[in-house]
Amino acid sequence: MVGNVFGYRATNVKELATVMDPIGSENFTHISDVIAEADILVPCWGSRTKLPKELRENLDNFMEMLIQSDKPVYCFGKTASQDPKHPLMLSYDTKLVMWE
Repeated sequence: MVGNVFGYRATNVKELATVMDPIGSENFTHISDVIAEADILVPCWGSRTKLPKELRENLDNFMEMLIQSDKPVYCFGKTASQDPKHPLMLSYDTKLVMWE
């Protein structure tokens, strides 16, 4: 199962700042459903430095939802900005590690 931090998806993250509601009215419900169904949670949005500054707080809110679920949270490592690495930037043999 996959959930997105933002309901609006774009290949260029700067585009998120140009739409009225990049999070989306139904995204919280969808993410809550994903969290409820998943055995483990693996955030992987990459470095927040690429995201428009006004939207970066949403990453923290999203991570808080994952942590508060009391389910195991893993990642493929952390970026320099301490965000979970995105799998597109990693080799296929990259191992999951516990989020700390």
